[in-house]
Amino acid sequence: MPDHKSHRLFGIGLWVLLLIFLVLTYPQDLRMIGKAALVGFLFCYLGSILPDIDQKHSNIFKHVRFFIFVIVFAVSYSAVSSQYPKTTLAEMLYLLTICLLIALAAVLFFYAVIPAHRKGIHSMLAGFVYSLFAFGSSYALLSNLWLSIVIAIFGFMAYFSHLLLDRSIK
Repeated sequence: MPDHKSHRLFGIGLWVLLLIFLVLTYPQDLRMIGKAALVGFLFCYLGSILPDIDQKHSNIFKHVRFFIFVIVFAVSYSAVSSQYPKTTLAEMLYLLTICLLIALAAVLFFYAVIPAHRKGIHSMLAGFVYSLFAFGSSYALLSNLWLSIVIAIFGFMAYFSHLLLDRSIK
């Protein structure tokens, strides 16, 4: 079974192929190449490690758990604090406690919805859904339909490379 470094290297290798494609396709537009290279790196790298999100000991699982906590805490604090002005320390602590509990509930929900290892996440369908997400996000960031399709394809190939390396294509 390959380790996480093999998955990452395949994702980076696919990104290098994407860079070559971008340079050959847009030789005069360095700004577009730069933007597409950054977005492409995100989806190639993420696609190569994302299938392990259902493994509780994987790095991506630990990182996602942390980011969910931080993002949900920040959003809930922003939403609640704008509605209720804080005048005392006790009110501030109460508000922080509520936001911490909301963020903790989000992390627990994440634990509940992640399937068992190598079940739904390790599938071609999940890779297809990931490529749709990559397409939509790329289009929102780049406003270029053709590049968004190419980045989505490379994102799918990165996801598929993970399944291929694990020999768990479903």
